[in-house]
Amino acid sequence: MRHVLGLSGKDSLAAALIIKAHDPELWESLEIFTTLTGADYPETLQWISVVPELMGKELVTIDGNALPSRNARYCTREAKLQPFEQWLGKDAATLYTGIRADEFRVGYKANDQVLSEFPLVKYEMDLAKVWLLILALPVQYRPPTFYWAEMHQLCRDVWDEQSPLFTGEFDRLLTFTQKVILMAGRSRPNCFFCFNQRRYEVVWMYETHPDLFERMQSFETLGYSWISDFPLADLSDAKRYEIKLRRAKTIVKAVTTAAFGAAVESDGFESMTSCGLFCGK
Repeated sequence: MRHVLGLSGKDSLAAALIIKAHDPELWESLEIFTTLTGADYPETLQWISVVPELMGKELVTIDGNALPSRNARYCTREAKLQPFEQWLGKDAATLYTGIRADEFRVGYKANDQVLSEFPLVKYEMDLAKVWLLILALPVQYRPPTFYWAEMHQLCRDVWDEQSPLFTGEFDRLLTFTQKVILMAGRSRPNCFFCFNQRRYEVVWMYETHPDLFERMQSFETLGYSWISDFPLADLSDAKRYEIKLRRAKTIVKAVTTAAFGAAVESDGFESMTSCGLFCGK
């Protein structure tokens, strides 16, 4: 029986660290792998390159390159799951995944060959606890958060305009976790061309990784847009600002609501549509 863990982001990293801390015997036999898609952000590749140093063991890289398509379920099946299953072969295995205690997802469907275990559920690790664990690491070992300084400043401006009696108070209300999640230009570290990404994420890519934006735009042809009804060629200055302003107002509303005691669903790494197994978790 092999014991394997797919590393792709903060939750899976936290799961690995929990195993390392609480089950040394399992840790010795645990194989850690990552599946690269060929469309990974440079920040993600840099992080992956230092993970072996943090873990003190090899990180196996599986080649998941494939042409993206919604119909092909590229991000879950062709780019991630099929390469994983080919790497596993016919071996029986227990797969340890980064599904948290505050999530309600199945992840990889267990079968006669592969059993699933959830270390974060076992040790009651929710989003807040995962972030506490990740942020305790030296900065070079943390998964990329894609902090968007321009968005942070726009949120301050929106706050000051909407609440003139409390000018300059936005950062005082903003918790550290909110800053990490809400001020990110990306909700997951994988695949710059992700067809599930939000429009503000495309704007962030345009502003911070113009070379990747051009590559994403090159996939588009007449009559086809990568994101439905959102051709990248139409991303004018005015359109980018409109998208950024809408995002900033959403963030300010979320921070305000949370600060005054009401529960609000975070709009961050954990909420984007994905299989939740190998896509940036």
